[in-house]
Amino acid sequence: MEFFLSKIDFSRVAGAWELKSNLDQLRDSLPSVNYLMEKAEWWRFKNPNIARLLVQLQDAAYDAEDITSQLLSSFVSFIKNVVNNSGSKVTDVHAKLNSISAKLEREIGPLSSHDGQNHYGRAMQRPTSSINPEKVFGRENELEMVVKLMIQGDWAGCSSNYELSDSLVGRGKRKRAKNISILPIVGSGGVGKTTLAQLIYNDARVKTYFDLKIWVCVSDYFDLKRVTKEMIESANIELSKKGELRNNERELNVGDSLESLQQTLQGKVESKRCLIVLDDIWHEQSMDFEILCNPLRSGLQGSMILITTRLRNVAEVVGNRDPMELGGLPGNIYWDLFKKCAFGSLDPSSFPELEDIGKKIADRLKGSPLAAKTLGGILHVNMTTRQWRNILNSELWQIEQADGDILPALRVSYQYLPIHLKRCFLICSLFPKDHRLYANLLSPIWMSDGIIPHHEKYIFGYKDNKGEEYFRDIESRCFVLRGQDDRLSLHDHMHDLAKSLSHDTCYCQEDNKWDLENHLSIRHLSLYHKPIELIDTEIGKCKKLRSLLFLDGFNSEIKLGPSTLASLFDQLPYLRVLDLEMCQIQELPDNIGKLKLLFYINLSYTKIRSLPESICQLYNLQVVNVEGCPLESFPKMFHNLINLRLITEMMEISSLIPGIGKLTSLEKLPEFKVLNKDGHKVEELKNMTRLRGDIKISNLENVESRGDASQACLNNKEYLTSLTLSWSPNRIEDTVKDGIIIEGLEPHSNLQRLHIKNYGGITPASWMQTGKLSFLQHFTIEGCSNLVNLEDWFVRDQLLSLRVLNINDCVKLASLPFEWIANSSLSWLVIKNCPLLSCPSNLILPCSLTILQIDSCGELDKLFPSCLQNVYSLNQLELHNCHYVTSLPILSNHLKKLKLTNCAELQYLNLANPSILEILDILKCPKLMQSDPLRTDNKAPTERIKHLRQLHIDNTSLLKLPFLLCPPCSLDQLIVWNSPEEKMFRGDVHGWLSRLQNLEQLIFTNCSNLESLPEELHTLKTLKRIQIRNCPKILSLPKNGLPPSVNYLYFPGCHPVLTEQLEKHEIAIMKGERENLQRRSAIQRYSVTFMPMGQPNKKAQFPDYPLCLFNSPLYK
Repeated sequence: MEFFLSKIDFSRVAGAWELKSNLDQLRDSLPSVNYLMEKAEWWRFKNPNIARLLVQLQDAAYDAEDITSQLLSSFVSFIKNVVNNSGSKVTDVHAKLNSISAKLEREIGPLSSHDGQNHYGRAMQRPTSSINPEKVFGRENELEMVVKLMIQGDWAGCSSNYELSDSLVGRGKRKRAKNISILPIVGSGGVGKTTLAQLIYNDARVKTYFDLKIWVCVSDYFDLKRVTKEMIESANIELSKKGELRNNERELNVGDSLESLQQTLQGKVESKRCLIVLDDIWHEQSMDFEILCNPLRSGLQGSMILITTRLRNVAEVVGNRDPMELGGLPGNIYWDLFKKCAFGSLDPSSFPELEDIGKKIADRLKGSPLAAKTLGGILHVNMTTRQWRNILNSELWQIEQADGDILPALRVSYQYLPIHLKRCFLICSLFPKDHRLYANLLSPIWMSDGIIPHHEKYIFGYKDNKGEEYFRDIESRCFVLRGQDDRLSLHDHMHDLAKSLSHDTCYCQEDNKWDLENHLSIRHLSLYHKPIELIDTEIGKCKKLRSLLFLDGFNSEIKLGPSTLASLFDQLPYLRVLDLEMCQIQELPDNIGKLKLLFYINLSYTKIRSLPESICQLYNLQVVNVEGCPLESFPKMFHNLINLRLITEMMEISSLIPGIGKLTSLEKLPEFKVLNKDGHKVEELKNMTRLRGDIKISNLENVESRGDASQACLNNKEYLTSLTLSWSPNRIEDTVKDGIIIEGLEPHSNLQRLHIKNYGGITPASWMQTGKLSFLQHFTIEGCSNLVNLEDWFVRDQLLSLRVLNINDCVKLASLPFEWIANSSLSWLVIKNCPLLSCPSNLILPCSLTILQIDSCGELDKLFPSCLQNVYSLNQLELHNCHYVTSLPILSNHLKKLKLTNCAELQYLNLANPSILEILDILKCPKLMQSDPLRTDNKAPTERIKHLRQLHIDNTSLLKLPFLLCPPCSLDQLIVWNSPEEKMFRGDVHGWLSRLQNLEQLIFTNCSNLESLPEELHTLKTLKRIQIRNCPKILSLPKNGLPPSVNYLYFPGCHPVLTEQLEKHEIAIMKGERENLQRRSAIQRYSVTFMPMGQPNKKAQFPDYPLCLFNSPLYK
């Protein structure tokens, strides 16, 4: 725009010079206005007039930015405003700014001796990453009490170790749970209720005791469907971690009724001992809570619901146990927390003056951990006596407060934030309480508010952008807190503070209600639970909106038609950010082209199949998120969006955008597919110099010459870190042409990863041999079927930074660059499916190697074991289809994963002593019946595998290996695959299975000869999951059945009699006989008679014990 203005002959365009002059004056005045607002921030809490004028000045500054941006949004827009004589609008806004500024200056004048800049010093700035203490202070007693209550069923046993007060345990006679215990934790905001709940939730004893844990943050908006859905999602996460989530798990849909959601939840918790944490409850209606808990009552005895709340009434209504009441931390413990936050890793005694001031500040914080973290974080940033004393003497402490109120401490913390972080923090109020926050969510709104400049380099999707930096700064000062599962959100008190300070500019609509009055001052609006009438009637009144976010679109059943959106777009000329994620929309209206200031639009997971042509008029557009959309095409003139920086979509989109090379601001393009038509040739990449991160250039056979390839100008793309050059497979290869083309595709020397795929040439590009790729760390050669050797690819003293080498599917490759490999610093070497590789006379692998994978590589495996003699840091070794390996002594004490498959001649295997091996796979190694003699040391054989967690074998005779003969106590997963045995765990290994003390998962797969399951299965007290896949000869379960701990069973391809037995048990469970069966002290013995097809009169007897089955048609 500035370029076009410079070309105007203002003397020949009436009014243009005056408008241009007025705009320049208005823009030039904004920095001083912003400085004045920064000064006024210091006195907003003390002086109501300053607070009022500050709001007015901020509104006028917004107006000035809006009118300036609108007039300069395009050349056409400027000329239209000249014709329409819009100069008066500019002068009116400027006059308003000057008037309010003068009034504010007069109010601040008498306070000039206390200028905010005197408070906001920058001396002795320290990194803040260490101030958020990982250790939890002072809740050990409460943790022990609750855990013992969960496991022992009462407070009994606690008083012997801890002195309990009435205020801690609660007064009155304890109540007994009828079906499921409900324990409330009650305390004021910021006292640590959620932190205590997290400690309990993550305690190792709790993890062992409960089969399933669920965590949901309820907050002050209580919606039965939402909370039930989030309980299901939390359960799915936990089940997925344990490997218990069903493969055919039904996805939750927008239209799911509460009844169907509760049925799904009931299926999750059924036959499990469950812990459910409902965090931050405000709702006092007992009937709603009863409905919420109905599905949870199908859990096993010992299940518990733990709730946290600020309200005693909530605890009395929903709890059936006396509440645990939390107060502030006692003085000595609180000081330990506060000094950790304020001094970090520094010793307070080295700063005696600061220590004395710090103790006085801590005394004012009511023992609140939240106040310690936020205010301690502010103190830590500027460790000067003046700064600390200013905070101690701040007049904000004198503001009237209720007993136990920590808001003054939070106000002080807010006041000492830098001005840009204050604005960032206030924007967080745009989201509901407990809403998950992250930089990419907030950055567009911060940018729309002018906190991040539009010209900021690389603002979205990268760790080094300003949004990420500002978000880290807010988190480091504990204004954003990390909760369960690393979820970041505002604490309720922080949210209240942000909302109270931003109510004139930010509004979050919740609870199906609308209480907004100041429509014209609101700049950022979000809708969380949105009645359709709000969209039609109220939102359009907020004519100065910069950001409009439709949150939680997944839960919305509203279909936003084109007419509704069109009406909005007509009324919101200043809109910059539009978020419609997951909303039920199928198309955008044409008048979206009126939103000239729009730079961010999120259409992810909508049903939009095409974008309107008018979107190509949005020249300020920088981000288009269409991830998960069924897009079939882009507009023809999409390449006109020359400021577009990011198209968020996982699929390949370059073939849908003709002339994509005109998008010269684009920063991310995962794949560029070369086509033989204009607008899709490789030369489109020429001017895309801002491309960053990874790119794959595919269909390179469509490049005609080296000159054409050079037109891509890959060597001028300094921000690319990863490059894949790919030719299509299954084509008629042109060896000479491919060699010529690759010469023209020289990347920039900053490249770190290079992947060459399906290259038909024989020799490498010359740029591989010149030392230009001095930063290359990962190199993959895949599917290059004409390569015979790689000596020319790896020249001595070149590629010295290479750490990962991956060679796959090079079927003619006869030799490797052995000399280069031996002298390299490789940490990861993978060679797969190179069947013609020869064995060198001698090769010693580099001592830096940590991961080695060899698969189907001709005679290369003749190198073993001598090639490993210097490799002492290896932590992963995989040998597959290696027919020359006869012995394998493992020298590395760091090995964690060992996988051996189809090593037909392998006879000896010996592990280092001691070993930290965690995963061991031995499959199709028939001669491995003995290992090298054990070393003469004091270590027992089991010491070699005392860390083993997963064992995968195809014959239980392998358990006679000396280091496996004694079962490792650590083993929690055993897989037997493709075993030819008819009976397992017999002879020398009889009783081996019953000695596994911690086994949780047992899998038998494709054991076609296996006639029965091990008789000792019932002795495995920790076993939870059993899978029996394609084992058709197993006629029944063992006579003693399965242990009652089993709660997951998967059995495709099994004998119909076995399947019928298991289905009978499921019917018993579904009829409600589960609890009666569980009380039986012993599992009933039974026998099964094979029932051939066509002989229905022969009957089978079935055992009675509880199971959860997930593949039965009855279950479905």
